[in-house]
Amino acid sequence: MRNKEKFITRILMGLFGRIIDGIAVDGDYDAIQLIMTDKIKSLQYKYSRIICDVISVIIGYIGRAVLGVGTVINAFLMGPIVSVFDKHLLLNFMIEIMANKKSCYFFELNP
Repeated sequence: MRNKEKFITRILMGLFGRIIDGIAVDGDYDAIQLIMTDKIKSLQYKYSRIICDVISVIIGYIGRAVLGVGTVINAFLMGPIVSVFDKHLLLNFMIEIMANKKSCYFFELNP
C-alpha cells in the first residue's frame, strides 16, 4: 500500500509541475516555438511546442540521456498546457491591463 501512495504522490507532483511549467514559460527555448508559429502561419503554438519537445527528446535519446515516462508525457503535453494558460490567463490579464491603462512590472502602456 505504501508504494501505491508514493506512486500516486509522484504522479500528482508531476502533473503539478507541468502546470507550473505551463504558466512560467520564457527564454530562448520558448522563443523557437514562437518563431515557428510566426513563420508558418498554419501552425498553432501547441503543435510547434510538441514538435520542438519531441525533437529535444530524440536528441537526448541519441545522446544517451536517461528518458523516463514523464519526459515523454512532458513532450506531448506542454504545448497544449501552455496554450490553455496563454489563452485563458494571459489574454484576460492583458485585456484588463489595457482596459485600465495601467502599467505592469515588465511593460508600460502609454496612453
